[in-house]
Amino acid sequence: ADDAPQLRARASAEQLVSRGYPGSAIAILERWTAMAPNDLYARVRLIELLRAEDQGEAAEKRGRQTLQVVDDPVLLAHLIEILAK
Repeated sequence: ADDAPQLRARASAEQLVSRGYPGSAIAILERWTAMAPNDLYARVRLIELLRAEDQGEAAEKRGRQTLQVVDDPVLLAHLIEILAK
């Protein structure tokens, strides 16, 4: 599988966050995760950004959906921690 697109999407989002544009990062990750729902790391990062930007309802909804498909124990623990905030 070609990992380049997912790495580009995640890297672009992180650059935007570091420059103070979390809303733009959220938009990129929303588009990317719609096209690549199996990129669970991107989905969890999106939930984390939504939570940080006081979009708790959206974070909760996506979080519940993502909890059902994450099988990596470290990623799952991180997601649970985000949702508990």
